[in-house]
Amino acid sequence: MAYRVLIAQFMHETNTFSKLATTLDDYRKRWLIEGEAMVPRFTGTKNEIGGYIDSAKKYGWQPEWAGAANATPSGKLTRETWETIRDMIVNAAKKAGTLDGICLSLHGAMVTETEDDAEGALLELLRGVVGPDLPIAVTLDLHANATVRMARNANALISYRTYPHIDGYERAAQAAALVQAAMEGKKKPRCLLVQPAMLEGAEHGRTTQAGLMLDLLAKADGFEKESGIDAVSIQAGFTWADIPYTGPSIAVGHEPGAEARAKAIAAELIDEIWRRREEGAKSYYRPIADGIAAARSFQEGAGVGKKGPLVIADGTDNPGGGGYNDTTPVLKALIDAGIENAAFGTIYDPGTVQQAIKAGRRRGDRGQPGRPHRSGDGRASEDQGDRQDAVGRQLQERRADECRRRDVDGADGGAAHRRHRRGDDLQPHPDHRPAGVFEPGHRSHGQARAGGQERAALPRRLRADRARDRAGRFRRHLLARHLAARVHQAAPADLAVRRHQRTLRGRASHLEHNPSQLESAGRIVL
Repeated sequence: MAYRVLIAQFMHETNTFSKLATTLDDYRKRWLIEGEAMVPRFTGTKNEIGGYIDSAKKYGWQPEWAGAANATPSGKLTRETWETIRDMIVNAAKKAGTLDGICLSLHGAMVTETEDDAEGALLELLRGVVGPDLPIAVTLDLHANATVRMARNANALISYRTYPHIDGYERAAQAAALVQAAMEGKKKPRCLLVQPAMLEGAEHGRTTQAGLMLDLLAKADGFEKESGIDAVSIQAGFTWADIPYTGPSIAVGHEPGAEARAKAIAAELIDEIWRRREEGAKSYYRPIADGIAAARSFQEGAGVGKKGPLVIADGTDNPGGGGYNDTTPVLKALIDAGIENAAFGTIYDPGTVQQAIKAGRRRGDRGQPGRPHRSGDGRASEDQGDRQDAVGRQLQERRADECRRRDVDGADGGAAHRRHRRGDDLQPHPDHRPAGVFEPGHRSHGQARAGGQERAALPRRLRADRARDRAGRFRRHLLARHLAARVHQAAPADLAVRRHQRTLRGRASHLEHNPSQLESAGRIVL
């Protein structure tokens, strides 16, 4: 008899400092698919849903397709958005009747107008529908703010092991294999979660260079080979969320007889995160002037090695973390400095895109991208490329939509109809030759070396710091709170029951109104 398994996706990385509420239209722009329509959309892809589709075929499941929803990182989900997609999944579970298992693709850092822990709330509702014994496995983003509520209502939390994230398919296959074993009675997985009193850690999950995260993952790989240990996941956390659960965490899936060993594994990993907390903590941000000086030196032939383009990453306006994707101080600085042969992409400016479309190819239409920051104008020298699609491994099946190229005083820039980061290859423009940028490999813990498709992940990148731009306030605001919080933090080496003082807004009040959770602040909770 074929096992009946519910499969669903509900993903969002919520930047609570963003003023852009996340609506159903935002999901539709990326994808919002109900029921079996998700199968043809994701068959053959290398993301989580593609992994679940292939696993269902491999194990001969009778899948119940609830739906798939994914939106660009931005502000809190509106109540309507949250309840609509939540109910789509929960109602699918109710309608399915008797199920044998559930496989979910979640992010782990979703916040709504009514829920600080949206994934925990969703899992709690599903657990209420299917009962306490049915296996539920969840894939998470490496930057999840995992919670006790998630762990209590899932049998396994399995997060990405790469940043840039290119292993969603493999993590889904791992989750599906665990659900299959549980349905066959070979395993009875439980999930244990540890979260230290930290807002940021594990070098934000970086896996393109040797460092803390790779060391942690190497240990996790070894632990997973032990008897009774099903999965060991390291979440670096998502700092741009002002909620009680922000920060790194360790999730250990284990068998009933391996509880003590699971606690020891979690303690060892969390202690290492704390002990090495200063690694990678130094700011890589530099003034724009430093980036321009480097660009000029590179252009004049003094660049070290000269093996490829110099990448200046405007990290605080990263739409992949909820930035607005519309700031232009770096572009202005490039133009003012006379830097030529530069590519700048992209700016979220749908008005300029539509203006270029209306003008037509090589019509020389002049526009003003980034009007709040730049008074000059640009010439739409190219307007080819409707419906750009991501074709690389990381963002496969995501639409970039209409994109237009502009020549702005020697800087070859792009305007986009949607907010999206430069995180993957797009279908090639017929008139553009790709730059010779190497693909950073994940130097990781015995895994096969994989291309990252992440241009902004170059290890020696320069980031521009814009003191006056609104998106830049996010990180400075959190950093100030983090520094203040660390004055009161004690090392969690013994994982004892104690009350950690919190300075992150909301965490203290949350614990005050939920005294039973004081025990779980910074310690192991089953």
